[in-house]
Amino acid sequence: MDDYKARLSVRILEKKKETFKTVLLLIDNGSALIGGPPHEGGTLLLRIKVKFE
Repeated sequence: MDDYKARLSVRILEKKKETFKTVLLLIDNGSALIGGPPHEGGTLLLRIKVKFE
């Protein structure tokens, strides 16, 4: 992380098995929408927003 951006590692585990893994580079007041792994007949959608304080 620095004054303008942050690197975020995202992992999703299901029953101790990794089902999703990615790295995001986010800027201040930025957000990312990522489609995750299948889950219970659908797909997980993750919205990640960052604000530096």
